[in-house]
Amino acid sequence: MPSNRKRRSRARSASGGVPENIFRAFCSGLPPLLAGMLDVFAGMTDEEVKAIWKKYRKAVLERDLEQNREMKLPGERPWPVWQWEITEKRRKAGTTTYIGPVNGTKSREITEDVYETNFELLKRLNMLEDWELELGDIRPSDINPSFSPGHFERLIPLSFYKIRRFRK
Repeated sequence: MPSNRKRRSRARSASGGVPENIFRAFCSGLPPLLAGMLDVFAGMTDEEVKAIWKKYRKAVLERDLEQNREMKLPGERPWPVWQWEITEKRRKAGTTTYIGPVNGTKSREITEDVYETNFELLKRLNMLEDWELELGDIRPSDINPSFSPGHFERLIPLSFYKIRRFRK
């Protein structure tokens, strides 16, 4: 016997009409290839994913910025913003030297270029919200040092190593 009941879609809609699975795929922090492994974008071409982004862009950004405000993470954006919308290259901010692993007879001093942060890039392009400007450039490692062990702040600076190396 037929039913008069309305069919519901399987994807839950979040605030702003964005299906939860699409929001998570865009804001997961995963690169597009791995986000596709969430079965949201599986089998889609880049053009199809871009079309989905264009459709939900405003709602995804609003919700993501609200979450970032609650977590006090200025300068964070979903990966499509970095991949498709910001075409400006990051400026070199300087260099850093740190002690690397022992590698035979090679020097353990490693010097690498340091580029502007997400916050600095968005500030230069005037893409920051007012609350982000008030907070300033706060990195996740400043809030919780174990959050991102790959950051340069977590590596031993050369000056620290030379000063304390032979103390007894």
